[in-house]
Amino acid sequence: MAKINSNMDGKYCSLRCVWMDAGVVSYKLCDMNFDCENCLFDKVMRNDNYENSPVRERDMIEQKIVSVNEAGIIKGNIFLKNNLMIKKLLGKTYYLGLTPLAYTLLENIAGFNYCRDNTFVKEGDPLVQFIGDWGSIKILSPLNFYCLSRLKQELNDISSKEWFSLIELEPEELSAGEISDEHYLQNCTEIEVLFNNYKSDFPNIGTTLNDGGEKIHYIYHIMGNKNYYTIINKLFNQH
Repeated sequence: MAKINSNMDGKYCSLRCVWMDAGVVSYKLCDMNFDCENCLFDKVMRNDNYENSPVRERDMIEQKIVSVNEAGIIKGNIFLKNNLMIKKLLGKTYYLGLTPLAYTLLENIAGFNYCRDNTFVKEGDPLVQFIGDWGSIKILSPLNFYCLSRLKQELNDISSKEWFSLIELEPEELSAGEISDEHYLQNCTEIEVLFNNYKSDFPNIGTTLNDGGEKIHYIYHIMGNKNYYTIINKLFNQH
């Protein structure tokens, strides 16, 4: 954004910072001879204006779409309805957790509740509940199983992508909740389409930083809680 002014005669107009000329700040005179590339104020303004701009918000949506595209198949794992996933440990014993797609979309989890140790969980029973400032969502069990133990008492870091339960599952129960790899990839495609639809409507979605002035950290800050919850609800309620 360098701007050379050869007429530096000390007059007010000739000393106006380029950010003042652009109307971004109400008052700022240049003391760097318009050497913007080496101006600390210019660096700060560039960064802040990106952080607070629709450009950054669109970038965040693009990044989320890329992450959804990368939420692919993991060899050896079995996909279940409601974006749950299991992995065989030994005999009838399995690890239970979320799919890569679910871990990609869940953001800023403040609370996490799920089935207790040594309890039988029936198909349709509440299995997991995630709580955030965007709301809360319950995941119902897609099959019958016995919860042997919880591997995590809290889910402080949703990005850790760890298994959260050790379960015992009868072979004949698996068919009720299992989905194919192709079905899972179709789920990913459907979520990607939703994000692309929001992107095409941008910036007329949700409440953006320009409305509230707070720095955006999560995708639901851009989309709005209602739109974000629509995607999360679709993610975890598959029939």
